[in-house]
Amino acid sequence: MQEARGGLLVVFVVENIDAEHARLRAEGVEVVTPIETEPWGERYF
Repeated sequence: MQEARGGLLVVFVVENIDAEHARLRAEGVEVVTPIETEPWGERYF
């Protein structure tokens, strides 16, 4: 039997994803994925 691999997803809902992305980067947060947009308009990184 294989060991289960877990993950964690944390979601924050913000008014302006572009501004929040820039703010986090300016604070030194390493953003490992670019902002992506789903076909239905949801944006995330």
